[in-house]
Amino acid sequence: MLDTVTLCGNSDDFLSRQPQRPRDTQMARTQLSWLKKQLAAAKEDYVLVAGHYPVWSIAEHGPTHCLVHHLLPLLATYNVTAYLCGHDHNLQYLQDENGTGYILSGAGNFMDPSRRHFRKVPSGYLRFHYGVENSLGGFAYVEISPKEMSVTYIEASGKSLFKTRLPRRARLVSL
Repeated sequence: MLDTVTLCGNSDDFLSRQPQRPRDTQMARTQLSWLKKQLAAAKEDYVLVAGHYPVWSIAEHGPTHCLVHHLLPLLATYNVTAYLCGHDHNLQYLQDENGTGYILSGAGNFMDPSRRHFRKVPSGYLRFHYGVENSLGGFAYVEISPKEMSVTYIEASGKSLFKTRLPRRARLVSL
């Protein structure tokens, strides 16, 4: 679990501004160094990283530039299975060309239908978006078995909205 505010700085949630810079750059570097060590040592079949800000999002806040710049290369290098986040008030699933899943589940308080940053996410990444304003929200349910990891987005009423599967990680050769 990352503290994305420590890593990137704070954002003004209601003005949809990007975080500008970390308050303590040394602490941000320390956190990235810690994450790199954890990812390099990970031998598990599935590796998940979580933080508040999204790496990729088509919604109100859009992609978080700091995470695209600093975190995305680590997710790719260490073959991370998925990145989990919130911040935008809807449900989204995105997947990059490396197979990393981006699970955004921010629909617990209220829903925002925004697709404002659709063009700022690479073409083909978005697989699912749900932001119906008058709904009661929803959540992402993640289940992991020896064969696969499944992610199901469920509306507050219990209705399944979208389901996807992520395979076990390929074993990495020492870097």
